[in-house]
Amino acid sequence: MGTLPPQALDDAKANLRKFAFVGIQERFDESVVLLQRTLGLGLVPYVNRHISIGRPGVEEIPDEQRKLIVEHNKLDAELFALAQTLFENAVAHASDGFAAAVEELRALSEQADQAAMETARNWLDRELPLGTAKRKAALFDAADTAGVSLAALKRVAAQAALRAEPDHDGQMVWTRDSGRTAQRQAN
Repeated sequence: MGTLPPQALDDAKANLRKFAFVGIQERFDESVVLLQRTLGLGLVPYVNRHISIGRPGVEEIPDEQRKLIVEHNKLDAELFALAQTLFENAVAHASDGFAAAVEELRALSEQADQAAMETARNWLDRELPLGTAKRKAALFDAADTAGVSLAALKRVAAQAALRAEPDHDGQMVWTRDSGRTAQRQAN
């Protein structure tokens, strides 16, 4: 993009102030309730679709790299600070029952998430029984066609002691070993 014009941050802040809704990922459930209220919806549960495997925590990033990240993201950090302020103001002005609605959303979403996990687990048991192997891409396509949450499938696969290896064409293949083999691999 090149160098931003001097007024870019001020323009971005002015735009953000015009938004009907500003949410914060770190306070996801509260953000969802605010959004649903802004749109005039009742509580609509969600299924966890966040999969972060192998991502280092902030404390694992060396100090010199963190300093570079901060340096190169100063404008983003300033805009985020405004977003946090707008979010906090929206929460402060939320009507009575907001905290209860957030807790109810969490409970409903946990139920929806568990149902998605159970659906994915049952589907995987049918599609990839113990001792069988299938290409990961084919499994994902079939799961998507069957309406199985891919995020739930990934989480179930991680729990099911699946082995992932490339086949002769370089395609990833998931193999579902028997319990004894999976136990040996886990140890």
